[in-house]
Amino acid sequence: MIVLSEVTKSFHKLAVLRGLSLAVEPGELVGLIGSNGAGKSTALRVLVGELIADSGSASIGNHSVQDEPILARANLGYVPQDSGVEPFLTGEEVLRFVAEVRGVNPDAQTDALLTQFHLQDARRRLTREYSEGMARRLAIAAAFVGNPPALVLDESLNGLDPRGARIVRDNLEKRRQEGAAILMTGHVLETMETLCTRIALLHKGQIVLNMSIEEIRASGKSLESLYMETTAE
Repeated sequence: MIVLSEVTKSFHKLAVLRGLSLAVEPGELVGLIGSNGAGKSTALRVLVGELIADSGSASIGNHSVQDEPILARANLGYVPQDSGVEPFLTGEEVLRFVAEVRGVNPDAQTDALLTQFHLQDARRRLTREYSEGMARRLAIAAAFVGNPPALVLDESLNGLDPRGARIVRDNLEKRRQEGAAILMTGHVLETMETLCTRIALLHKGQIVLNMSIEEIRASGKSLESLYMETTAE
């Protein structure tokens, strides 16, 4: 459902991605981890079509991001790291707008998602009055509109209090069980180990570790120790 194949990307002759390959199947929640500057956000931006790779390919739902961008994006819900929402719309208006763009019933989608993400009491408030955590939950709810088969989330648990993080985790797990392919980045290894079904470690622009949670547990090592060992200079 989500595929990056031999992707390279450089900025001003600085190589950020060096032949990165990663695939996410339906029903998987893959955590992409790595140090600051490892290329995680760059990889996601190539995947969703915000950046053009120097070489290699990206696809979503068997549609090339480069050659069939509209079809690829139709299968995708994306939450960037800076997931700001339109400040002069209400939460309800944001979701209705996204639903109309996606061609789905705005009434059913809006009511259901506001309830799922515990935002029903703030549905008619302008989003500029939302807390950081509320705005983050609304951005993730917007990515869920239309139940896209692929979800890509960049640092989407940042700014959430424990209750908000639990709401997001529960909704991600529900979508995974329904068959969505989910790729997300994060820095809190304990959370990633609990939430994800597989972990991919990006180091110096390449995937250097790609293990299921079951394989990590069978190794007898924590994700943190594997991270430190694998990225040691």
